[in-house]
Amino acid sequence: MALEEEEDNLYGLFVCEDYVVKDFVFGDETQQLLCSNMSSTDFDLTGQIVWPASLLLGWFVWAHREDIFRGRTILELGAGCGLGGFFAANFASKEPNSVIITDGNDIVMRLLQRNVDFLQFGESVVAKKLLWGKVSELQALYPSPEDLPEVIIGADIILWPSQIQNLLT
Repeated sequence: MALEEEEDNLYGLFVCEDYVVKDFVFGDETQQLLCSNMSSTDFDLTGQIVWPASLLLGWFVWAHREDIFRGRTILELGAGCGLGGFFAANFASKEPNSVIITDGNDIVMRLLQRNVDFLQFGESVVAKKLLWGKVSELQALYPSPEDLPEVIIGADIILWPSQIQNLLT
């Protein structure tokens, strides 16, 4: 067995990427989502589970689906599983790249991409890696001011005080 194969096998001992489909109901709307059944509070893997703040964000989206989200372009920051962004996408513009769901962790990005593929919003919803505090990353998502999103959402995005400055940069 090659060393790279061995490392891949060991990786599975520490990181679980076996996700399940869960239904989240907000009023008269249901949003399915792939997420972990396990809880991980590891610094980098909290995005694999749906936290209570994401549920509150879902209720906010449902309550304001017509006045804030209908037909708009949306950016979700620190999305984790992406519940808020995917739910908002049901009401958002259907133009390509009109909903961009972001996170900064590679494992969480794989989960977000699986959700993009699973939920089949077509080209209107994309998952992109975004590291805060790097202007070049934001410029890659939105090359010109006309491209900026109309709505920015995020739930539980500040767990570590050291990240506040990066978020604001």
